[in-house]
Amino acid sequence: MLSLPVMLILSAPMAQTPLFTAQPGDRFRDQLLARGLERIESRSPATVTSAEEARRLLPVWRQKVLESLGLWPLPERTDLRPTVTRSFTSGEIKVENIVFESAPGLYVTGNFCTPLKRMGPIPAVLYVCGHATEVRTENDNGSVRRVAYGSKVPYQHHGRWLAEHGFACLTIDTLQLGEIEGLHHGTYREGMWWWQSRGYTPAGVELWNAMRALDYLQGRPEVDPNRLGVTGRSGGGATSWWLASTDERVKAAVPVAGIGDLRAHVFAGEQERFLRGCVTGHCDCMFFHNVGGLDYSHVIALCAPRPVLLGNSDADPIFPVGGYRRPAEAARQVYKSLGAENKLALMETKGGHTDTEELRDGAFRWFKRWLKDDLTAVTQPVRPKLDAKELKVFKEIPKDQRNTTAHEWFVPEARHPLPISKDQANQWLDDSAPQVLRKLREQTFGAWPSRAPFDPPRLVARAHFGGTSFERFDLATETGLWLPILIIKGPQAPSRCELRLLDHTEWDSLGLFQAIERGNPPASFQAPSGTVVVMLPCRGIGPTRWNDIQPLGNKATGPFMMERRLALLGETSASGRVWDIVRVAGSLGELPSTTGLETHVVASGELAACAAHAMLFAPTIRSAWLVKPPTSHRNGPAMLHVMRFADLPQVVGMAAAMGNRHIKLADSVEKDWQWALKLTALTGRGSIKVQPDGMPGS
Repeated sequence: MLSLPVMLILSAPMAQTPLFTAQPGDRFRDQLLARGLERIESRSPATVTSAEEARRLLPVWRQKVLESLGLWPLPERTDLRPTVTRSFTSGEIKVENIVFESAPGLYVTGNFCTPLKRMGPIPAVLYVCGHATEVRTENDNGSVRRVAYGSKVPYQHHGRWLAEHGFACLTIDTLQLGEIEGLHHGTYREGMWWWQSRGYTPAGVELWNAMRALDYLQGRPEVDPNRLGVTGRSGGGATSWWLASTDERVKAAVPVAGIGDLRAHVFAGEQERFLRGCVTGHCDCMFFHNVGGLDYSHVIALCAPRPVLLGNSDADPIFPVGGYRRPAEAARQVYKSLGAENKLALMETKGGHTDTEELRDGAFRWFKRWLKDDLTAVTQPVRPKLDAKELKVFKEIPKDQRNTTAHEWFVPEARHPLPISKDQANQWLDDSAPQVLRKLREQTFGAWPSRAPFDPPRLVARAHFGGTSFERFDLATETGLWLPILIIKGPQAPSRCELRLLDHTEWDSLGLFQAIERGNPPASFQAPSGTVVVMLPCRGIGPTRWNDIQPLGNKATGPFMMERRLALLGETSASGRVWDIVRVAGSLGELPSTTGLETHVVASGELAACAAHAMLFAPTIRSAWLVKPPTSHRNGPAMLHVMRFADLPQVVGMAAAMGNRHIKLADSVEKDWQWALKLTALTGRGSIKVQPDGMPGS
């Protein structure tokens, strides 16, 4: 196992001043990331020891990759409705401008190149484009309009060479940089963190479009359906390995300059690359939400035993050397186990993030070798580029296109009809709720520790002021990760315990923790009569508050770094906070001041949503006061893929009914919580009270 870095980089090399001031929780943040990375790396493909083990694991990994891309189960393969809008010849090749629908209204535009002279069905290569496009401002009858020609235009030379050398080649546009311009940048710069909750990533769309492109190729009479390859660079390099790993129709693959393992994205090997590249340098189409707990080395290993050549340059600032060498070596063990070690190769050339002749030369030779059994030399004669207008598919964009709204519909969200009868409500609670709970635990909360840490709570400070006692403890939420709690107990004998979840504002305004640690009398605060109050700032709040900025000036400056890194480790800050609540609630029985007391949780805003989820896994929490909770994860805390299984009305309903609990929702309106209200009212299990304003009374 490689040693883990202790701290993330806070300043660029040779800088005179730090880019930002360190926060007290930065070490906690870095330990959190290191823990998640170590957990995944411990299950590396390098640990595979036999062909039998490899064959058993590959289908499991493949499903996990598809789940992490929002593609499990796979969508329906609807009619492609393929159309050739123009056909022409150029030199020795024929070019067809084609379009098909990978799903109804999801248009894929591309150019299909074939040699004019051919004998019998020929091998075909799918070329998936990276982040380049051609867009022009044109005058149309006196009005100026913006015209997108797609990413296929700057990458056209790849398809031309392949067609000139006996291959068919289909080059397809990307979702964002095609003739119909969709969106790749939801979490990258648009603040659409609900993409994580919905289970949507444009990487899933790009993969699905590529799968349907193989369907199209297999339907062409010129193509040998059993000799298909895929390649692309940068974003296309990523799509290449997604496709090769999940679709065994690919018989040879060459992902180029789109390769990096989790260590390269979550941590940086070099300071300048941490700031300029890795997870901060890529849009959403490069990434899955890692609910499967896999590294990118697993993605390469999934191609075994088929031939794969990984191409990269040694000075690529956004795909550093270690990021592609490590996963290649880990995946090699699976190839070796299957007796196919010669079918995995790493092509490392000199240069930066550019489409070099050397990289193209290696890719072309690879396809000649494995799809044509041809070992002759490769030459790349210079050809004049075709004008973008010759390669354009559409004269007008179809009115029924759904490319620009793919994030709204591509991944289906859970639909739970409003219960309308007692039998229906009881059946949902008995049959559907356990399935939802299982899915949440497996995917949304799959990165949780398998068990609570063994470390006992540590007493930090104890004080008495005016008949009120204060005890400050540190509690291990995970092994090596400690959170503070403050227990406040009045003179009366307590009958219950109130667990209060502090947000940033409450932590800053109360100042109780700091006062107790200094031994000073705190500001006037008394626990309610008969109640022990336990205050908890979950991870990322208070003393574990971490820096979470993007130093390059992109719009999404807040959660840009941390939330994207956490998603690659299969979690979010919010899912981790749910675990913190579960862990603390389960530990209160170990502390003398709270032993034997029923626990009631109080939280507001996004922490209220976290508390509702925690109640599904913390039986010791018996009731809750949730103030102004979000009504959907669309506008609430991001938790990976949660909306594929249930949304907050179902979570609150389950929390009340499954544990026969009482939940009060303050600053809320009944119409937003009808589903949960119906469930508890019809089943008679638990109760929910909605209060339009103010803090609920007891």
